[in-house]
This record gives sequence, C-alpha cells and structure tokens, in this order.
Amino acid sequence: MPNCEDNPGVAEVLDSVLVLLDETEIAQRIDGPIDESLVAFISGLHLPEVFTEARFRELVADFVAHLHAEAMPSSHEMTRQQAQSQALHLLDACYKGMQADGYDGALIDALRLGEDGLTSVFVSLANHLKTEERQKYFRWVMATHIEPLSWQKKCQLVEAMLRRWGWCFPEEVRGMPVEQLAYLYADLIRESLSAIGGLDQICATRPEAPGRDSDSHPD
Repeated sequence: MPNCEDNPGVAEVLDSVLVLLDETEIAQRIDGPIDESLVAFISGLHLPEVFTEARFRELVADFVAHLHAEAMPSSHEMTRQQAQSQALHLLDACYKGMQADGYDGALIDALRLGEDGLTSVFVSLANHLKTEERQKYFRWVMATHIEPLSWQKKCQLVEAMLRRWGWCFPEEVRGMPVEQLAYLYADLIRESLSAIGGLDQICATRPEAPGRDSDSHPD
C-alpha cells in the first residue's frame, strides 16, 4: 500500500473526522444545546399543590418534547403521546433512584422530593439523550466521511490510523492484514480516539452500524 504521505486525500479525510469528533466540538454541538434547554425548562417549572403520577407523566413528556424541539433540530416533531412513550422508556433504561431504579424510582423521587426530585429525573433524561445523540452523530460522521470512500482508500485510511496510533491497538490487531481491518474502520476510530482522550460518551456504548440519513448534518 502507498504511504500515508503519498495520499493527502486520505490524510485530509482522517483529519476532518478528527475535527468533527473532537470532544470540544461534540460538546458544543450536542451537550450545550441540551444543557441550555434543561436549564430553561427547569427554571420555568411550577408544581401544583397536588402533585400526582398523571402530572408527573405530563411533565416528563413535556420535557422530552422540549428537548427535541429546542436542542435536537434534526428530530421529527413529536406528539404528546410519542414524547411520553419515549420518556417512560428512557426512564426505565437509565434512571437510578434513591430507593428504586427505572420509572418507579423516578416517580418515587419526584413525588417525595418535589422539584428537587423532578430535577434529578430531568437531568437523567438529558444525560441519556446526550449519549444517544453522540452515538447518532458518530454514525453520521462515519456514513458521510468514510463509508463513501473506495475500498482502496479505506485500506489506506486504516494504514494511516495504524501509523499514527498503532501503539493503542493490541499486537494481534496490528498484525492483521489491512484489508481485514478495513471492515472495522469505525471500531478502530473509536479505539484511537478513546486512547487519545476523545469520545468520552460515544465509547461507553458501541453504536450500531451507520444507518443515519447522510444528507444533512445533525446540528
């Protein structure tokens, strides 16, 4: 295979991917808008004197819909029912409460602690959505910047990664044929950026294969 220095186009693609996946860039694109929307929603929150489970469900649905509308412009508009369904699903998946986990734990904390409990619920939902959006963003970068490359350029890209960050891969990986590693370019990029301090939350959960629409950027 030609040397990386002989393929400025491949090096340019890799450098562009590094810029897009820089932690500061990701935080600005994804975390910042979600955090700002979280603060705005909480600051306008007023609980009724009688706080019920029905009201709790309404509030978490409103919060999820608010995040999608204000912080995730690539999202489709959600109905109240869709927002509530997603909120309850996310709570079951991510919430760690004081007495219980999942939806039940979130409900108990909100009913016991009022605004403080609801804030904990909203923060948990926001953090989980950040992780999901980071994973979607990673898939978008792969689908738009690397997947369209020819097979030869994918192999050259892998060579460039091994040349730059071979130290962070196990010996058995470094010894594999480049043609075999080219199928694993997304995994190699995750491992490389994890080793050099990027992709904090992207690496926490392995993304699915690229399947995001590649026509528009998920700003």
